[in-house]
Parts: sequence; structure tokens; C-alpha cells
Amino acid sequence: MFVNAISMAAEFTRPVVVSSRTREGNVATNCGSFILVNAEGWILTAAHVFQAYQVYTAHREAITNYEQQRRGIEENAALPPAKKRKLISRLECSRDWLINISFWWGQDAVTFKEFVANPLADIAVARLEGLTLTSEQKFPRFGDPKIDLPQGRSLCRLGFPFHSIKAEFNEDNSTFVFAPGALPIPRFPLDGILTRNVNVVHESDSVTARFIEMSTPGLRGQSGGPVFDVNGVVWAVQSQTRHLELGFQPTTEHHGKRVQENQFLNVGLASHVSEIVKLFETAGVTYNKAD
Repeated sequence: MFVNAISMAAEFTRPVVVSSRTREGNVATNCGSFILVNAEGWILTAAHVFQAYQVYTAHREAITNYEQQRRGIEENAALPPAKKRKLISRLECSRDWLINISFWWGQDAVTFKEFVANPLADIAVARLEGLTLTSEQKFPRFGDPKIDLPQGRSLCRLGFPFHSIKAEFNEDNSTFVFAPGALPIPRFPLDGILTRNVNVVHESDSVTARFIEMSTPGLRGQSGGPVFDVNGVVWAVQSQTRHLELGFQPTTEHHGKRVQENQFLNVGLASHVSEIVKLFETAGVTYNKAD
């Protein structure tokens, strides 16, 4: 059913790998997906793809404050060495602070210079620089936000789950290096039906964001990827998976013990095209509309 649509979506669906390193030297990598929207380098993805960058920015400020306070204590000639050590030990400092971060946007030497996000709808647009595009590059068509897709409509998502990516940090040139076999990253589609429309309400100001719910879960690595119909028209962006309690707990044996296990139905939530179009308009991003 989705053979042609997946082929179309593969033209504009790409992986993003986020690598980070802590003060203690621990390196972590996570993979997500993004949609190449137009020839100007604008892309669409899930807002939480940029979460590590926001954490890194906050940690960088905390590190600067720590270093300034420590320097002030060390340069205070009126304090004896023991007092200096005691005061320094009381300063807020964490081994888990991020000191390096990198985004790999499916190509080397590609960076983002600006991004605009809607955290409640969990979507973000960013403009990439250094991206190499051919004259034959295809871009997505987005559905009409005024159209309410019927319950039961078959949809498919595309992204990059089920692939292990490891990296090391090269101190000599301050770059992350992927382990052999990390590339290329294979795509993985997963279809389902539209089960419900879901409105998420902000807890403080009653602002809402619209999502579609699908009968299948979104997989890690598919966040930020497209949700499209059999014609390849994009109707949403994969955001998260929710676990709906089924209301029964069968008893099973685990390591010789009888335990009760809660049962869940895993469903996927994806940011609705109406939220996507509003973000495009806010950021001034041009895009293709479906016929």
C-alpha cells in the first residue's frame, strides 16, 4: 500500500545524530529524523531533538559562573588555602554538565544557524548551512490543515530506529567521530491507522496543541520524521509514544517469582499539520501544498 509513498518520503526524510560529552568525559549519541522542507535549507523536526542543545547552553552558562566564582576565591589573597578549598568545594559543580555537543544532519560540515520551536506541539524548524542538494532534490507536500482526516485513515511514518550509533570524542581537533559501521543509517517505515485527534493543553495558560494519534507506536529514531498518506502527502510529524493502560494485570512467573504485569497499548502521537503550517508562517518558511 505504501510502497510508492515510502519511496517519495525517503527523498526528503533524513537522519540527525546528536552527540554530547560531559565534563567527566562520557559520550552519548541519539538519532532522530528530520524533513527537508525547501531548497533554502529549511528543515522540520521534533522540538525535543534540540533538547540537548538547550541543556548544553544552560550548562555552559553554569560552567562559566562556576569558573568565575572559583577564580574569585583563588585570587582572594585574604583567604588561607584551607578556607579557599572549603569555599570551592561548596560551589555548584557537576560532572554531568555537557561541555561538547554536535549535530550531524545526514552530511558532514552542515550546521544550523537559527531555529524556531513550538515546544507544546513538539515541532521545530531550522535553517541548515552547508547542505549539498542536487537539482533533482524532491521536497514534501503538506496536507490542507482544514481537512479533518477520518478515523481509520491509513498513515505511515518513516525514520531511523533500530540502529546502534557510537561515537568517540577526538581531543586533538575537538570533534566527535562515529565508530565504524555507524553509517549509513537505514530507514524504517511503520504504518497504522488514525485512531483519534488529541489536544494537548498547556498547564499554565490553557494554550492547546493538536496531535493525531496512531494505532502503532512511534519508535526511537523516528522522532521528527513524517507521517504521510498513501500519496506521500505529509499530515503530521512524529513526536512521542504513549502507553494506554488496558486495565488488566495478568500474573506471570519472572525469575522464579509470581508477579503481576500491567498491560498497555502503545500508540503514537504526531504533531498535526495545522501546527506545522502555523510554525512555517511564523518563521517565514516556504513549503509545498498538496493539491
